[in-house]
Amino acid sequence: MISFLLIAFLLAPAIQTSGGSVSGHIRLRDGSPAVGIRVYAIDVVDGAKKQAVAGAGLTDSDGAYRIDRVPPGRYYIAAGPLDSLTYYPGASSPEASTVVSVAQAKTLTDMDFRVVKVSISGQVILPAETASTFAGIQIRMARDGRFTKSAVVQADGSFSFPEVISGVYALKASPYPARPLTVTITDQDLANVEVILLPIPQEEARLRQALDGLRSAIERFRAEKNTLPKDLADLVAGRYLPEVPEDPMTQSRDTWQVVLDRGGNDPKDIGIFDVHSGSIALSPATGTPYNMW
Repeated sequence: MISFLLIAFLLAPAIQTSGGSVSGHIRLRDGSPAVGIRVYAIDVVDGAKKQAVAGAGLTDSDGAYRIDRVPPGRYYIAAGPLDSLTYYPGASSPEASTVVSVAQAKTLTDMDFRVVKVSISGQVILPAETASTFAGIQIRMARDGRFTKSAVVQADGSFSFPEVISGVYALKASPYPARPLTVTITDQDLANVEVILLPIPQEEARLRQALDGLRSAIERFRAEKNTLPKDLADLVAGRYLPEVPEDPMTQSRDTWQVVLDRGGNDPKDIGIFDVHSGSIALSPATGTPYNMW
């Protein structure tokens, strides 16, 4: 709702001269200026159930902002990205914020508050019975049922979110399910968070490994030869793979689905760009077909 109304606000003609103004400073947790941060006056309609952006400003090098031509009324003043706003005087939700009143031809000054940005870091824990790797796994953050950020899990299983505002978040793994996990962010960095994946079927773990090996071999082939392999057998002939692996979902080496693309500048130079399983069955763990992995 806020995003749609923000677009309408930005596209509206800037010819209005009536209304009041709101000004102040936005700072970070350490007291330094929050530079280049969007600040919004959000209309209070039916409590906190409906929100419309009535005006916006941008902080300067000193963290100062000013919102002009705000129609008289009651507003939340909020700063930051629309999916993770901080509300005056420093709350993470409209319900915990202070509503301000804007009057005709008047300026509300000293509407100062801090946008607290902290980091979340941790480790993904694989089930003991699986031989899978961390390749392709992401951790996603959700607040109030909406996903706000995602982070790619590194080869060692670590992940991090460098800029997070205060609030309560659910952390979920993708594409594999994980134990339910909720974290509360205040004004301190949060480290050593463990996201524990639920057991992964052995066939799916083997499929992940086979896909990782094939895709890595294709990338190395392309980097060294400046072209793409015309057949998976080319990867074996070039010693990028010892053999074409078996698709564990079809139990065959001949059912891999290949994606073709141009390998170089020559439009006729077409080769294998990606590869997928030949199985259309749905994964019980993720609900997605294997040929879309």
